[in-house]
Amino acid sequence: PIVEVYRPGEEKVTYVKMNPSKAKRIVNEHVMQGKVVNEYTVGAEEK
Repeated sequence: PIVEVYRPGEEKVTYVKMNPSKAKRIVNEHVMQGKVVNEYTVGAEEK
């Protein structure tokens, strides 16, 4: 599964290979605190 996060004034961030525990972390860190969780992004998958 894929999740895209949109925050006003920022670029869209796409997270890949999501599961419930990753989703919880994304909500807590990215949505609530504005901190991108780079290890789950589509860019991290390409490395």
